[in-house]
Amino acid sequence: MRRSTAFRLAASLSLVLLLALLAQGLFAQSRYEMGRFMWQGREVVAIRVGPGLPPPVPPPDVMLPPSDRTMGTNTLANVPAWDWCYGCSATSAAMIAGYYDNLATGQYANMYAGPANGGVCPMNNETTWAAGESPLSATHMGYDGRATRGAVDDYWIVYNNPGPDPYIVNGWIEHTWADCTGDFMGTNQSKYGNVDGATTFYMYTNGDPLYDFSGAEPGSKDGCHGFAEFARSRGYTVASLQAFTQLIYPNSVYGSITHGFTFANFKSEVDAGRPVLIQVEGHTMVGFGYDDTGQLVYLRDTWDHSSHSMTWGGSYSGMTQYAVTCLQLPVNHPPTQPTVDVTPNTPKTADILTCTITGPSTDPDADLVTYDYEWYKGGVHQATYDKLGTYDLSATVPAAATTKGDTWKCVVTPNDGQIDGPSGEDSVTLVNTAPTQPVVDVTPDTPKTDDDLNVALTTPSTDADSDTITYTYKWYLGAVQQGAYDGLTTVPASATTKGDVWKCVVTPNDGSEDGPTGEDQVTVANSPPTAPVVDVTPDYPRTDQDLNVAITTPSTDADSDTVTIGYAWYKDTVHQPAYDGLTTVPHTATASGQTWKCVVTPNDGTVDGATGEDQVTVQNPTLAWAGTVGYETDGVDPDLGDPTLAAPTTFTFKVKYTDPTGNTPLVARCVIQKKGATGWSDQARIAMTVESGAIATGAIYSCATQLPNQVVKYRFLFQAADGTYLTGDPATFHSGRPGVAGCPHLCWTGKPGFETDGVSPDTGPTGTSFVFQVKYMDAAGDAPTQAQVQIRRNGVLWRTLDMSAWPGGSYCLGRIYQRRNTINKAGPGETYEYRFAFADASGAATGDPTNWQSAPTITGAGGAGLTSLAALPTRAGAQVTFSLAGAANVTATVVNVAGRPIRTLVADKPLDAGLQTLVWDRKAASGLTVPAGLYVIRVTAQSAGGGQSTALATVALK
Repeated sequence: MRRSTAFRLAASLSLVLLLALLAQGLFAQSRYEMGRFMWQGREVVAIRVGPGLPPPVPPPDVMLPPSDRTMGTNTLANVPAWDWCYGCSATSAAMIAGYYDNLATGQYANMYAGPANGGVCPMNNETTWAAGESPLSATHMGYDGRATRGAVDDYWIVYNNPGPDPYIVNGWIEHTWADCTGDFMGTNQSKYGNVDGATTFYMYTNGDPLYDFSGAEPGSKDGCHGFAEFARSRGYTVASLQAFTQLIYPNSVYGSITHGFTFANFKSEVDAGRPVLIQVEGHTMVGFGYDDTGQLVYLRDTWDHSSHSMTWGGSYSGMTQYAVTCLQLPVNHPPTQPTVDVTPNTPKTADILTCTITGPSTDPDADLVTYDYEWYKGGVHQATYDKLGTYDLSATVPAAATTKGDTWKCVVTPNDGQIDGPSGEDSVTLVNTAPTQPVVDVTPDTPKTDDDLNVALTTPSTDADSDTITYTYKWYLGAVQQGAYDGLTTVPASATTKGDVWKCVVTPNDGSEDGPTGEDQVTVANSPPTAPVVDVTPDYPRTDQDLNVAITTPSTDADSDTVTIGYAWYKDTVHQPAYDGLTTVPHTATASGQTWKCVVTPNDGTVDGATGEDQVTVQNPTLAWAGTVGYETDGVDPDLGDPTLAAPTTFTFKVKYTDPTGNTPLVARCVIQKKGATGWSDQARIAMTVESGAIATGAIYSCATQLPNQVVKYRFLFQAADGTYLTGDPATFHSGRPGVAGCPHLCWTGKPGFETDGVSPDTGPTGTSFVFQVKYMDAAGDAPTQAQVQIRRNGVLWRTLDMSAWPGGSYCLGRIYQRRNTINKAGPGETYEYRFAFADASGAATGDPTNWQSAPTITGAGGAGLTSLAALPTRAGAQVTFSLAGAANVTATVVNVAGRPIRTLVADKPLDAGLQTLVWDRKAASGLTVPAGLYVIRVTAQSAGGGQSTALATVALK
């Protein structure tokens, strides 16, 4: 191993100096002690380190173990290996500064600022500058581009020379400290009492760390403090507690201490990324790694460019370890390599590729780690799918981006905010995707023996790789493959038998592999017998004819099963079980207008077949309105005649007669009645003849006649060929039309309370308000010139009251007239009668209402005194007012003109005598607003003595 010239030069001097120091007795425990003193209550010792010589036999080189903390080993990378450069302490400190300069984070890139190696501190000083030269340890004019004097020029004379230094002797100006560790550490400087090659370190003798000591200045310089000042001069912050020198423990040189810097502390510094100055007697080295086995320390010893080791607390080349010097600069460590898994492991083109970090990176400095995901297809970067600077633990590539055969790789790089850690990666290759399962349908779902079996793909297979798909078809009868039909989509009916189970299995293939099969199966069912053709006769039965059913076309059975027949009869859709099984229904069971149906059901012993049926309608001759113009809803035209014409009006009567048998009726006539004093009587019986049409489908019969005045009734009287008289609407009497203009006619209104008379109520106590109503009709449509109700009291005419017409109606068809009258006085046994007196220009009205009627009847000792009832419309509804002669319980109800209740305003409510007011908000009992129209307010008052009065008032709402 080559040694530097400086070492060889100094070897002859070191022994002389050492003997001299020993002769002076300067060392108490270590021969390198320069003295002791008290500092802040504890004893401090000053130790001069160096100048040290390499041993006669060089320490052996060692091979560094892999760094694996779990195995108890760790070494720091990129720690320079330099030979000695003007002081072992300054050289070791410079190697540590070079290590920091080489950190990948670049956080201490200014430790070395020279031009060599692109501004990055070299790992080997000899090949970069020269043996024994390192401008980071001691600047030297002519080296590393320096054109002015440096540390070597100002301080160095010869190895172990005590000075004074050359700049003092020669009187030139000392260079400015800037670029090397030796300047700040006091190395070689006579003004600090250091001989050439030596540096002084201060430490507590009790084992405590002595931090960043400057208490001996200006006469002496602490190498630890100087190392910290060098780092500060490069622009880095170093707290006082981050730089210290400390005796180790256990300690072979200072054996009395009870604590100190341990091997565990050294491991912690290395694990934190910080090399340590190892102080052995007379020499300083760099500790940059460890191995738990044997408590080994891995070293740079400043004597060569190799790695060496020593036992912690032991000796190195005869020099015993006694202390360490630490500069605890914070070091950023890269995050660990993540474990990555791309799934699915065997993806297909329909799969999303997902890269998942199954083992996240950890950061020794507890920094927050982000991840860069980079995707590669076939080695080509696919930046579209990159996911950078994320905290997510997964990233994906969509299925649409992948193709069968692609190899996709995901590279995941962790970053702690300053530096990337080692990447983790995984890759997969996309395999063929088999076609999907087809959905198969064998039809018909319930085949018969005469049905072909057909198979179809209701949902064909699809292929994610866009491969062409072919299909194979295999047929099975039971569990036995039927090779004769493989590849076919149809099995002929001739191959099937009732009870067979047929299955078709369809297999898709994309040219590489089969996909999942689809299948369907059916069971050949029993074939029911066919529907028979049925005929019920006669086609147009009358009530005197039996009904018979016959099968004109029998059922057949594809399975050759024996067919039996069932008969079921229905009358107007209602089942008639009494005739089931019979082929005849007697005419005694039928009636005109009934529809009889026979349903015939075949059965093959297993199932019923389709039914056959036929139906007929029992129909005697019928009458109906002719339905022609003027005869749509009645049987006469015109409805009204005029006696003033030169010739009297002729009225034509028409009706439709139908007999499906086509037989002519025995009798066909129109019967006309008129109203007389004793009632209705026949005026004419007119024979009718066929005008048009056929009797089987409906013939129009007609006749014509002239009529006298007054309203008449008419009907059509037909007798069928069998002697039966017809019924129906045309065969009933119809009133009100036709007629000839003449005297008006009166009749009862038929309204609630007025069904058979013209007053309501029929009875009531004194004070009751009675309502009189009558219907007025005039064939000519004339309004009455007189409209009165006459009232007799005890047989003497008492009052004649004019009546008012209700809204709506017509004089021709009838219009209602009404009048209200209150009877306030009546004695015991008094009777009342009324009649209506109406007339127009042609004379007085006729009808029952013109005769005297007994009513109303006054009951009780006295009424409740209900008077002056009135109802006025308002914007919101109606206001009802009335007067009470005395206190009474009042009920007020709203009804419509048909008498149907709409709303109860008050019910049995006690009210005092006097004027009363009620309000109706136009709402029905349901809460809905009623439509426009005429409404009646009925008020009933009942006194405490039992007397009762009722009054009615109308109100028209718009």
